[in-house]
Amino acid sequence: MKKEAGEREMVLELIRRHGLMEYLDERHVSHIQVKRMKKGTILIRQGEEVPFLYLLLEGKTSVYQVRRNGKQILLNTCEEGSMLGEVELLCRRPAMDFVELTSDGLMLAIPMDYCRAELLKDPPFVLRAAHMLAENLYKVEVNTAINLSLELEDKVASYILSVEREGVFELDLKTLPATFGTTYRHLMRVLKKFREAGYIEAKDGKYRIVDRRSMMEREYEAYIL
Repeated sequence: MKKEAGEREMVLELIRRHGLMEYLDERHVSHIQVKRMKKGTILIRQGEEVPFLYLLLEGKTSVYQVRRNGKQILLNTCEEGSMLGEVELLCRRPAMDFVELTSDGLMLAIPMDYCRAELLKDPPFVLRAAHMLAENLYKVEVNTAINLSLELEDKVASYILSVEREGVFELDLKTLPATFGTTYRHLMRVLKKFREAGYIEAKDGKYRIVDRRSMMEREYEAYIL
């Protein structure tokens, strides 16, 4: 019993610390699990039933599909504060995508059957799930439109200008080719061209914008990240 009480207090503390009380009532706490998982763990598998709804407290994930020809298409990325599995919860269908941790993660996991039986009766929770679903749909639509309309060099420039902070930025060269619908080789060719043109420079594993004006003069659209 002491262990159960301790687990309950841990869940409550995490709910309070991360501001989840406004939509996650205390009566549900006994059904919520705390999970710590390693980078590379697949939380949701495309085509399979989703056993848990996840509330991501720490960490990042990639959301992608694997097509019948084996090609992987990156659809979205999620960070702390995200809800994972809300589409499957509301639509009552198997998973549309893979969701994989791209860093170590801490999350609350709620059994999907319990969510459907109890949490969907709570208007604050349903409103939150609908809000998260709408936010993700908006993000995916904007970014997909950019990827369909721009040439690769303009996509890369747009992405850099969207993620930079005070001229400094990092690039995840593992996932970005799928984001742009290209290959690692073609992406590296564009980055080399940008360096040779004096747009950017690379140092100590990070990049820095050197010629912002020239990058802004390209066909630029802001990604939502």
